[in-house]
Amino acid sequence: MLIRRSTLILPVNVPRFVERAHLRGADAIMLDLGDAVPPEEKDDARRLIVEAIPLVARGGAEIFARVNHDPAHLAQDLDASVHPAVDGICFPKTESAREVEHLEAQIADLERSRGIAPGRIEIAPLIESPRGLLNLEAIAVASRRIRTVSLDPEDYCLGLGVEPSTDGTELH
Repeated sequence: MLIRRSTLILPVNVPRFVERAHLRGADAIMLDLGDAVPPEEKDDARRLIVEAIPLVARGGAEIFARVNHDPAHLAQDLDASVHPAVDGICFPKTESAREVEHLEAQIADLERSRGIAPGRIEIAPLIESPRGLLNLEAIAVASRRIRTVSLDPEDYCLGLGVEPSTDGTELH
């Protein structure tokens, strides 16, 4: 059983972060194409993924790509990110099993067309809303590719209209 103790998330379009990521000792490094990348830089960020992978992987960490949930960006993000050296795709703002199933089909098509072993790339849903939390069980079993599910307390609290605290009591 793999225990992933830490994940370093960094915008793939910031060279100094990419160049030094392998020095941080994280179990996984997530190359972010999502919220950390301004809209006008998303196309360039997608082109940087392939170059960034060997740089961040030098320390032996698993490599993930965090894609945009927005369908206007998702297909392009997956096209840039489904690569033999990528271990998984982080899917933010997950709210339903149906979204996961659709994502899995897109990843499977890209794996097939690129000669990547079927099912090799993990899906890591990120729950960021009350609706996502209510559907957590269905989301967690929607794909055999899911090994982890994470909760973003900032966006979750925002969705509830609650101010996040330093000790996280509002999550109870």
